[in-house]
Amino acid sequence: SGKLCFKERKSAAKDLYNELEKLYLAHKNMLGEGPILRIITHSHGGNVLLNLAKIIPEHSHLVIDEAIILACPV
Repeated sequence: SGKLCFKERKSAAKDLYNELEKLYLAHKNMLGEGPILRIITHSHGGNVLLNLAKIIPEHSHLVIDEAIILACPV
């Protein structure tokens, strides 16, 4: 939402994880291997990405290879 709300950012991070997981599995099913993930964020998107790092399950095969965080209000 862009609001300064930790609950919203955590919720957005969960949504982002779920969508990335779908993309990862679709790529792996189609090409036989997972994609290289480079995520570029701006402003509060950086906070969402930082929250994503906290919620990715330890057993997850999802790996973010590169993160570029621009103008993040941390």
